[in-house]
Amino acid sequence: MKRAVVTAFVLTIGFVLPSAAAAQSIGVLGGASFANMRGSVPDGTVSGTLGLEAGVYFTRPANDFLDLHVEALFSRKGAAFHFPTFESSPVVVARVTYFELPVLLEWKLGSRIKVSGGMVLAWKVGHHETIEIAGRDDQLYPYYSNYVKDSVDGSLAIGGQFQLKKHAIGVRYTHGFANLAARPDTTLRNHTLAFTFIMPLWNR
Repeated sequence: MKRAVVTAFVLTIGFVLPSAAAAQSIGVLGGASFANMRGSVPDGTVSGTLGLEAGVYFTRPANDFLDLHVEALFSRKGAAFHFPTFESSPVVVARVTYFELPVLLEWKLGSRIKVSGGMVLAWKVGHHETIEIAGRDDQLYPYYSNYVKDSVDGSLAIGGQFQLKKHAIGVRYTHGFANLAARPDTTLRNHTLAFTFIMPLWNR
């Protein structure tokens, strides 16, 4: 999986860089993501946590109905591992920072609405885990179980965008394929629903 993602990245960069020179719009975006890591763990359950993402984008028209849309993002994702059958019912919270490169095709449906689809390549650049003990909710203890391994991830993405007067609001679902769990008896994948505010800085 890692080799395939790296190969796709190299090919994508070769395609994207010439397109950036012909960009019609460049801007920034940011927002929140939900249910962003899902999976299974022995003797417990896994739930997603609230995440954040921010970055830059450029858009280049392909024809009258289709745009190429590329982003460079830093995203914060996470998962909570619940163990209700253990003493003190511990909850391990893993928070992971990724650098992501979404490459999307956007279809224009009138002057205000776009729908999009494409791929997202992601590299883990940061990782922190804590453990929360029942009865001591005000304290978080450093935890080094390393539930999330160092990995690259490849995802498929679908979404849409609604154009306001000057800015836009976007929504996107990404479905990751790589198993990001460090333990062989655990599964963990990025399944993210994100809402973003899009602000153009330059338009040709």
